[in-house]
Amino acid sequence: MLVFVLNTWIPSENFGDFYLNYPFQFFRVIYDYSISWLPIPMIHVLFVLLFLWLCLSIIRNKKSSSSFGLFLFSGLRQFLKFACIAYSLFYIFWGFNYKASSIETRLSLASIEPDSIELKKELHLITNQLIELRSSISASDSALTSTYYSLETEDIIRKSLESLLHEWDIPIHGKVRVRTLKPKGVLLRISTAGVYMPYAFEGHIDAGLHPIQWPFTMAHEMTHGYGITDEGACNFIGLLACMNTDDLFIRYSGLLAYWRYLNRNYRTISSNGQREFIKTVKASIIADLKDIYRNGDLYPDFMPKIRDMLYDQYLKSNGISSGLSSYSKIVALNLAWKESDWNRALYSKWYPN
Repeated sequence: MLVFVLNTWIPSENFGDFYLNYPFQFFRVIYDYSISWLPIPMIHVLFVLLFLWLCLSIIRNKKSSSSFGLFLFSGLRQFLKFACIAYSLFYIFWGFNYKASSIETRLSLASIEPDSIELKKELHLITNQLIELRSSISASDSALTSTYYSLETEDIIRKSLESLLHEWDIPIHGKVRVRTLKPKGVLLRISTAGVYMPYAFEGHIDAGLHPIQWPFTMAHEMTHGYGITDEGACNFIGLLACMNTDDLFIRYSGLLAYWRYLNRNYRTISSNGQREFIKTVKASIIADLKDIYRNGDLYPDFMPKIRDMLYDQYLKSNGISSGLSSYSKIVALNLAWKESDWNRALYSKWYPN
């Protein structure tokens, strides 16, 4: 009940910032320097424990119920109890971060709604950088494979991300992990490349995800692990974290993800202009894009409309008024960052002044 009251009646950013700076950091440190050392994703352990609890509850209720009606009533009571506990733990372990100050507020970023001219200009700029970066990785026009993926990627991204958050005075206690979730397609079939699980304190990426998408998705989910809730903000921070590394494949993953959002936004405003523009994109990048789409087709969506509706409502209920469209906010945030007064010396190598 206390959790519900706090979540419903205390909208103040002061409460959210206090939670991010203190209680959340306490949970992060306790988990990251103990259970996170397990060689397997904690989410697997939780599912096993949940399954065992469910079986024991059914057996116990069956023994104690003298009729089928009492059995159903007892089962419903157990379900409601479980739902209340799950709701409370979600906010205690992570969810109150939704009330913390936004990235726009923290960085004093202007509100930008780019028009077709601005989007086209940005798309050309990023495309040129993408071509140069892709050529540095491989001269072949064949799609990139996992051979370019470094086993040190998680550590590289974490170091870059922590450097960025430290610059913004966002606490970075703990050591957020991002695990590979199996079987392949378990997330992709619900139109999700990765997910952060507050109960497990870890981020996860689908094992079936295309290798080019691994670094950026990992950076996105790791950002959630440091207490950032907004999806667009996690995309934006994930992009900067990727670009602030010396690993060319990681940088390409982030920049290509940003390019795709740019391309999508430009297509929405000017479909004819986007069709003409795409004809000028280098063959190697087109090959990578086609391979990403082909890989995604291996895992067709399961009830995509219902998934989108539920997640859209979830985001809006937690203060993200734009819902699912918040993912595309990466474009506006990056353009605002480009025009801000922040020292961008670390990123000048990819975003010229």
